[in-house]
Amino acid sequence: MRVILTTSSIHLCVASITLYISIYWLAHLSLTLARIFKMETAVNRMSKIFKSERLVYRSIEDSDTDFLYTAIQSDPVTVGLATPPLLTPATRRRGAEDTHALIRGSLLAVLICLPVSSAGEGQHSAQSLSTPIGYLSLTQSKLPHWRDTQVVIQINSSYQNQGYGGEAINWALDWAFRYADMHRVSIATVEFNARALALYKRLGFVEEGRKREICYFDFKWWDIIQLSLLDHEWKVLRDMRT
Repeated sequence: MRVILTTSSIHLCVASITLYISIYWLAHLSLTLARIFKMETAVNRMSKIFKSERLVYRSIEDSDTDFLYTAIQSDPVTVGLATPPLLTPATRRRGAEDTHALIRGSLLAVLICLPVSSAGEGQHSAQSLSTPIGYLSLTQSKLPHWRDTQVVIQINSSYQNQGYGGEAINWALDWAFRYADMHRVSIATVEFNARALALYKRLGFVEEGRKREICYFDFKWWDIIQLSLLDHEWKVLRDMRT
């Protein structure tokens, strides 16, 4: 059986092959560009992972125990507005012990800092390029497969009421859900800290329960209010619905 190829059929065949090769290379190029874009996006996020709009976050070093003692632990108002213990005068030794316990028991423990503009940044450490104003930690869950953590945050009184606490908590939520694959982030406050409670609800936390009359202060028993935010709720807040 003989096959006779006309000029037009040859041209059609060549055009079809050319079109196929073009589609193949366009698909390959699109896939390559998509991979490059994903890599650049990942690199960009990594480069900014310890920054938010006005703040930077760095690890807590042994040299930071003095700041934590002076600015946080020795201030009865700052301590009392958190989850208040029995208020007694702070000591540097106990403060250092509390700091080391905080680091050991945390999934993440950072100093909340204001960046300091400086020429020749490469010649200076992260400590010299930032002013600490507080600390934040995410606790380690006793059952890791539950993917649950709790925010603990304290800001020096000189920097309160300026939006730094809310900014730091929002940063911690992004870190927990985007990078640490948490399913649930919780936070707690004592009942009389109405300002903190309003902030947590404004950030999207949902009140889920109370430890009734567990905290005693000034002739009265107060509740500890527990709130949480789930990963799918965070995605809605960040407009990342799937």
